Amino acid sequence: MAGSETHVEVRSQLACSARRLAAETALSITRQLLGHSEDADDPHLPLLLWWVLEEKAESHERILAMFQDSEFWLQPLVQQHILERLMRRYALSGTQEDLATASGLLETAPDDGSRTKLMDGFERAYVGRSLAGLPPRLLEAIAASGGGSLKLQLRLKTPEAIKSALAQVQDSKLKAVQRQELVEVFGQIDTPEAIPVLLQLAANDQQASIRSAALASLQSYPEEQIGQQVISFYPTLPPDARPAADSLLASRANWTRLWLTSIEKTPSLKEAIPLSTVRRMLLHDDKQIAASIQQLWGSVQGATTEQMKERIDGFSRLINSTTGNPYNGLQIFTKQCGKCHTLFDQGGEIGPNLTTYKRDDLGNMLLNIVNPSIEIRKGYENFVVFTNDGRTLNGFIEDQDNRVVVLKGLDGQRIVVLRDEIDEMSAIRRSIMPEGILETLTEQQVRDLFAFLRASQPLP
Repeated sequence: MAGSETHVEVRSQLACSARRLAAETALSITRQLLGHSEDADDPHLPLLLWWVLEEKAESHERILAMFQDSEFWLQPLVQQHILERLMRRYALSGTQEDLATASGLLETAPDDGSRTKLMDGFERAYVGRSLAGLPPRLLEAIAASGGGSLKLQLRLKTPEAIKSALAQVQDSKLKAVQRQELVEVFGQIDTPEAIPVLLQLAANDQQASIRSAALASLQSYPEEQIGQQVISFYPTLPPDARPAADSLLASRANWTRLWLTSIEKTPSLKEAIPLSTVRRMLLHDDKQIAASIQQLWGSVQGATTEQMKERIDGFSRLINSTTGNPYNGLQIFTKQCGKCHTLFDQGGEIGPNLTTYKRDDLGNMLLNIVNPSIEIRKGYENFVVFTNDGRTLNGFIEDQDNRVVVLKGLDGQRIVVLRDEIDEMSAIRRSIMPEGILETLTEQQVRDLFAFLRASQPLP
């Protein structure tokens, strides 16, 4: 029935019912449903079928039996929606039986395309994790599949891969995204020989994205010289790389103390440091750090509710007093907001997409900009993570599983932390979005920005 059913609604119900059946029956139905290539672009069925396989994943022999047929591998639903997920599921678990099933899938894969899909899933599972301790059979299957990418070989920490990766991250002729991916891996594996190269990239690379990635990766290494050198070249960093440097220097108490000492000697340096970063320093709960901050900035706890209300009322009168120029507002949005927020398919993905936000409600818009912590959308809660090696990290959880947590902060960089390395993790009632954004603009710039924000469709 499942193989010949012509109605997509019935196929959906079969997939839903299969999860509740015994593994043999459930997998038989699922195999037939996966033969419906017309469902590859359906918004629901591919995930319904994956959920059956995920539910029955511990039926290792039956799963492998499904993949003995080379034609089954080539079904569009299997290629597009199953292979990568299935390999990731087995690799994430890490049990010997699951890793043996992962080996069996690699050994059975009938073509390079299928092996590539499997290896993509395997690499995603091992982001931030060492490959030490993998069973010999799986290592042999990986090698027979081409060894995986240089990123995967780097996670194995072979001398050849480390040497090649260190050379590639310094090769400006390569694509920035390729270099950046390798730089990020050096922040996820313990490779002290990478420190001088990462510092060199952070200080001098022509690409701000590479400098930011290098600074993010350097957070993983505790050496005091890292903080000292970043402080020395901090004033020369381009604006786009400054947030990553702020995150690094605020992540370890010893680096923060060095930074504050430097600022005390040259007080003008404090003007470049956002209050959100200063507040992060206080998370160390260190008396020396708190005393230095009090001396340099005074109270940094933020405006009172009454002060915020006065600001909202003032900005509301200003915006309604005359019209703004939305084209100028677009430029201001790109500079002030676009690194974190998307509007009309333009901008970053750190914060919520504003396109569907109720932007014609001026009062609510102003409330959330002046007091960004008043309402924090689900998925954008701000977390503080204290690690066993002394780091204090801050951001929202972009991804997590039973082995790793991936944080993303205001600098846009991803920090991968093994759960075994986390001493404490908790949500805090303060948005990563800084307060005071509108105070940095002229009155006309505020009008222009809101003329763009309140537009109902993209500018022509």
